[in-house]
Formats: sequence, structure tokens, C-alpha cells
Amino acid sequence: ITYMEGNHEARIANAINELCEEAAGVRAVGDELGALELKRLLALSTLNIEYTGPYGDEGFTHNGIHYSHVPKKYGSGGASAAKSSQVIYRTNIFGHTHTQELSIRTLRDGDSVTYATSFSPGCLCKTDGTVPGRGGAPDWQQGVGEVLTDLETEQHQIHPIQIVDGRALTSHGLLIARDRTEQM
Repeated sequence: ITYMEGNHEARIANAINELCEEAAGVRAVGDELGALELKRLLALSTLNIEYTGPYGDEGFTHNGIHYSHVPKKYGSGGASAAKSSQVIYRTNIFGHTHTQELSIRTLRDGDSVTYATSFSPGCLCKTDGTVPGRGGAPDWQQGVGEVLTDLETEQHQIHPIQIVDGRALTSHGLLIARDRTEQM
């Protein structure tokens, strides 16, 4: 599992540096990580989760899929995936937009055919406007995605999975994600 730093994680580090500068570099003797670094607070090393950053870098590629945060939003209502598939000629999965988007372009070079696929799975935050810094109800969708990869050919199938009222339908059945504050 790889956890990619985004703008929200960068805001946490910036806030610590700005509001509590003297604590920003505090670390235990012999420790590489600062006491307030997100990697430590989330205990990522104990969970075998790799943390990549900083925010805004080029991302990384794994099994022929490029993963990025895409710090630049190209528009709304699916425009980011459409634009991304025009400028990135491979399978690209990105975040940042909080919208669920999928765009596939067919690229032909003689007899050779490849596909430029761009996908944003949506978000897992609230979409009703209660997220700090947002007014009104934004055009966001909750969602995740399933990616199937043929490792021999690096062909990919991407399946968007929309979450509506805490419920998602997958080919494996119904998933229910509840807010931890609710009674189970």
C-alpha cells in the first residue's frame, strides 16, 4: 500500500510549521521522523504503508499505472479526467478533484492501438458542504475504484464504485461504510 501526500496532508505540515514552529522538528533520540509528522501520527511504518511525497510531485508508476495527486484541476463535471487523458498517454489514476471521473481515449499508431485512461475515484469525505473551507454543497461524489490488471500485458480495467448514502454496490456484493459515530 502506498499513501500519497496530497494538499490536505501538506496543510497539516504547513500548519504545524506556522503555528507551532518550535515543535515542528522535535523528534525522539535516534528517530528519523518528527514527533508530529503525519507518517508517525498515522503509524504508517507499523502498517507497512509507504508514504510518498511531497505534495505536487510527479507521482509514481506501478504495474503500468501512473498514480498522481494532480494538483491542477482542469474543470468540473468530468473535465479533469477528459483533459488528463488528452495530455497523459497511459493509465492515470488521480485524486484532488473529489469527483468521480473516468475518461478513455483510443490512440492509434498504424496497426498499434493503446488506450489513455484517466480515473478519479471520488472522495471519502462528506459531500454536503460541511468540509471546512467549503460553502454550500459542492459537486463532489463519494467513491472508490477497483482496478484489474493483466500483469503480462499491463492491460487495465477500471471499475468506478460510487458510494451513495454510505452504501456501495460492487461485483462482490453490497458494501456498507458507516460513520464511526453511528450506532452499528
